[in-house]
Formats: sequence, structure tokens, C-alpha cells
Amino acid sequence: NTCKNQMNRLIKQLEKSQECDNKLLTTMMQELQLHMVLEEELVYPEMQKHLNKTQEIDMIEDSFEEHSEAKNFLIKINAETLKPEELKTLLQELLAAIEHHSEDEETELFPEMRKKLSEKRLKDIGEEYLSKQEERAGTYQPKV
Repeated sequence: NTCKNQMNRLIKQLEKSQECDNKLLTTMMQELQLHMVLEEELVYPEMQKHLNKTQEIDMIEDSFEEHSEAKNFLIKINAETLKPEELKTLLQELLAAIEHHSEDEETELFPEMRKKLSEKRLKDIGEEYLSKQEERAGTYQPKV
């Protein structure tokens, strides 16, 4: 995952020099925000159409809550008054939250999607996601 790689690079930079590549930080924030928006626009609504168990509904609600948590991290990271050590700590916490979220998706949400949706529909969602990601890449401004 590109965002996770970028966060790891930023954390290492901060550990070595107490300085941060602001361009990389901005790119990571934009890509992460865009990823969340596209999941919320394309993936989660599609899953909500096919949910029928409380457990499945909880998965989507958890995903939205985890996105909200990540957005709060982005707001804090965007604050101009952060010291390098504070930024490093926030990036480490955000990275841990993203890894938890990714694991939930890989072990719970995506397997359910594969059960409930046709191969064609899954492919269509993936293609639409990639198309919108490419269309908005570099121009997407996070609302933080």
C-alpha cells in the first residue's frame, strides 16, 4: 500500500533528522483521503445493498468509524504547530490504525463481498475505483 510506505518513509525521516518531507506528507494525506472517499462512494454502498446480518452491518459501520478516526489523525497532522516528535507519534498511530483497518477489510469485508457479489460486479467496482482514483489523483484536496 502506497500510503503505508509513505508513512514509513516519513517516520524514518523524522527519526533520522527531525525533518519531514512536506511534499511527501501532503501526497500521503491526499492519497489516503482519496482512498477513503472512494471506498465510501463505491465499496461501502455496494456492500450495504447486500447486507442481511447484524455482523455484516457492523463491519460497514466499523469501517466508517475507522475512516473517521483516520480523518481525525489527518486533521491533527495538518496542524502547523506540530513538533517533529509529535508528528512522528501521530504518523505511527495513524499507521497502526490503517494496518488494523486493512486487516479488517482483508479478513472480513472483502471475503464477504466475494461471497455476495458476482465476479463481474467486483471487477466493475474495482475498475470504477481505479478510474476515479486516476481521474482525481494529484488534484484531490483533503477536507481537513
